[in-house]
Amino acid sequence: MTDHGAIEKASEMAELTMTTLGDGVEAVIDSNTDVTTHAMDSVERASSVNAQHLAAVASSAATQHSKSLDTVAQLATTQADGGQIETTQQVVKAIAIVVGGVAAVFVAREVFT
Repeated sequence: MTDHGAIEKASEMAELTMTTLGDGVEAVIDSNTDVTTHAMDSVERASSVNAQHLAAVASSAATQHSKSLDTVAQLATTQADGGQIETTQQVVKAIAIVVGGVAAVFVAREVFT
């Protein structure tokens, strides 16, 4: 039985198919590698930006909490002393004004008499 070179032609065709598919598979692998690398770079940049935003928000929140705690501490102090410190400061200011006024009157008498 003769195949008239059919087996040889089939072998050549199989070799050509493997070579062609091999080149195509390499191209697909290279393309997938490029896509994966690009995607990973994009995710890394996005993560970095998100981390920066979170750091800014945390800093802002910490500053606001610090101010709030200071205000609460002041209110607690005022509540604890019944506002006595504020009242004392107002009395001292009033006495200073009265003493200043009396001193001004005495100086004016000495100057104009």
